[in-house]
Amino acid sequence: MANNTFIFLRHAKTIKDPALPVVDWDLEVASKEKIKDLLKDSLLKKIDLIYTSTEDKAIKTAAPFIDKFKLKRNSSSGLNEIGRGKGGMLSDVEFKELKLKMFKDVLYAPVGWESSNRALSRFKSTVEEIDDYYEGKNILIVSHGTVLTLYFSDLLGKMENSMKRWEEIEFCAFGMVKNNKVIKDIVS
Repeated sequence: MANNTFIFLRHAKTIKDPALPVVDWDLEVASKEKIKDLLKDSLLKKIDLIYTSTEDKAIKTAAPFIDKFKLKRNSSSGLNEIGRGKGGMLSDVEFKELKLKMFKDVLYAPVGWESSNRALSRFKSTVEEIDDYYEGKNILIVSHGTVLTLYFSDLLGKMENSMKRWEEIEFCAFGMVKNNKVIKDIVS
């Protein structure tokens, strides 16, 4: 066991822009302030490495941590949100209904989307690769709400509660994992 501590951080809240693909949405100004507050959290006082998904909102959320700890950013598409294809923006109701189906049936994949099961497998595999590469590090991973919900639900044995957990996960929420054990849940 590599004995690393992982800090998983959901990206900051974004500005919904129907003219742009979801992966290109920018962060809300208020969210940027919330990130600054996180920098003062005692649980985040020591970070040795930073990994993000390849999506801009995760990269921008990680930027203040990169500056504070004088670290370089590592990115991996394995840490990305569930693949959502290139379709148009769904209404909030349509999006929630789709998520409910995806959490109830982890093999369900809307046309052009990645299934929950596939996304979780990809994410877990990426975290395991990172864990195998380092020893005794505090590693910040900035990622996304759905895939983080799946990951923590899986580790906690609460997959049947994934939808409820997804609804409760806040932007800029963070959780901690060491040796595949949750030491701080990402959902408060």
